[in-house]
Amino acid sequence: MADICSFLKVIGANHEEVLNAIRMTEFKDFEDCLQYKCADSVFADYIVTRNTVDFSESDIQAVLPEDLMKLFKD
Repeated sequence: MADICSFLKVIGANHEEVLNAIRMTEFKDFEDCLQYKCADSVFADYIVTRNTVDFSESDIQAVLPEDLMKLFKD
């Protein structure tokens, strides 16, 4: 994860993103909703997570940390 953070920007959630995540019904888990809303707010290409299955409804591709590293090495 430290390697990934050396070239990615980590962002936080603001009040409006938290409220929007609470209202979402596409995800079963609030934390996943919040990750999605944060990623969406910065037009992210990927969501980096160890639990990609929970992002099957996301229009932002969820990838494992090791798979992201492979994408940038190729």
